[in-house]
Amino acid sequence: MYDVKLYHDAPAINYKAKASIGSPDYKNVITWGRAQPGVVAYAVIWYVSSTGEIVDADIVLNSYYKWGIADGNEATTDLKNKFDIRDIVTHESGHWSGLDDIYDSKYSAMTMYGYTSYGEEIKRSLEPGDIAGVQNVYTNFRKMTS
Repeated sequence: MYDVKLYHDAPAINYKAKASIGSPDYKNVITWGRAQPGVVAYAVIWYVSSTGEIVDADIVLNSYYKWGIADGNEATTDLKNKFDIRDIVTHESGHWSGLDDIYDSKYSAMTMYGYTSYGEEIKRSLEPGDIAGVQNVYTNFRKMTS
């Protein structure tokens, strides 16, 4: 569900030097930008209030921090002072699906756990609780709209 593909996996890239996140442009964008200190990344979601339909969803990665991608052949130490793009984008994509951050440390292995650290890669895949959360959001949404 959150299988975020890297640029080399994609057949074509539409590179845009400047992304629009201040208003909906009906294109889902992942970009670098400025954020408040301590904010690693954030999701911006535009939706139709009467239907709940998402019309635009963007992710901003804080350009203040260093970023990297461990390709599976690298040691985690290669990300020692960097945030893993796949880890953070997978977490932020959860917000696109209607999930909130979780801050109870007993759920620290879940993708939607709201804290992260340099070199973390655990949030690249969904845990059963993350999957159950998405199923719950969409089951309840269907009930509300039917």
